[in-house]
Amino acid sequence: MHSYQIDLDGRNLHFRIMGEGPALLLFHASPSSSAMMIPLMNELAQHFLVLAPDTPGYGQSTGLLEKPSGMRSYAKVMRRLTEELGLTRIGIYGTATGAQLGIRYALDYPDQVSQLFLDNAAHFTEKQREAILQAYFPDISPKSDGSHLMTVWSIVRDLFTFFPWCFDKVQYRLPTGLPPASVLHKVAVDYLVAGTDYHLAYRAAFQHEKAAFVQDLSCPTTIFNWTGSIVQPYIQQLIQQGLPQHVSVQDVATSNRIGMMAKHILEKWGTGEQAGNVDLGQCEGASPPAALAMDLPTLEVDSHGGHLMKAWFFLRDQQAQAREAPDGLRLIHAEELQRQLVRWLQTVDF
Repeated sequence: MHSYQIDLDGRNLHFRIMGEGPALLLFHASPSSSAMMIPLMNELAQHFLVLAPDTPGYGQSTGLLEKPSGMRSYAKVMRRLTEELGLTRIGIYGTATGAQLGIRYALDYPDQVSQLFLDNAAHFTEKQREAILQAYFPDISPKSDGSHLMTVWSIVRDLFTFFPWCFDKVQYRLPTGLPPASVLHKVAVDYLVAGTDYHLAYRAAFQHEKAAFVQDLSCPTTIFNWTGSIVQPYIQQLIQQGLPQHVSVQDVATSNRIGMMAKHILEKWGTGEQAGNVDLGQCEGASPPAALAMDLPTLEVDSHGGHLMKAWFFLRDQQAQAREAPDGLRLIHAEELQRQLVRWLQTVDF
């Protein structure tokens, strides 16, 4: 696997790439990054040229130059990416936000997309959507006292307890328990890396979760009906709205989910497709984030997020002691602390 970055009209876009064969783009969920696609990439790269970009504003990709007007703003960037790489014919797999990005891409550029695979794709009624959008995206701007970290940790814990996470009533409770603290930590880091604009693509995806868009697709499409998905009731709502003949439903169990999806993609699409030739001439190898130039304590992840607060106050104390400033100027700057914390979390294995 290789990691690259490319300048697209003044914005940096990061992507991972591996394998040979027909070109298949993988679009990730929010607020994650292409890193979540690595297990599926490993399965698919035996048969495909697999390319997984970080959506603008997530992972190592910089944000959009202007506030997004919807999923179309993100689809345009991905179109520019395929143009720069010389990919004229592609398949697309997308999950959650990535599924909505895939749908919008296929609607806007139908001549380029030969097959679409949708994972965690759903339909919400207008009433459901309005209620979710009112509460789903609290402010996580950095606060000097670190309280925003507990907001993020609470969101992440509730993501695995309820769906939508912001509705803490029995009818929204998920049947599974909390995952290990290490999983909670990884999701929390995704939120912190995305920062205060974490909601942009996320919100656009919720606004796009409409059966009408799926019904308008012209390319062959598979909806993965993952029985263990947190959005399973809303996947069913999508299916129940009625699908055209070229949109099929494939049941996927939680056990060996990645392998089952990869097998279906190969059976459904891989045979007979022309191999993709990618032009990396405008790309540069992507470097990992630089480590902080200070001695950092060893922290152990705990299920209540205390390790994040310990990290924050360690950095806060360093800042308070290191700064010399005239009377009246603040010594503690939450935005700078946040940048340091994110670099720490990205470069140290907890």
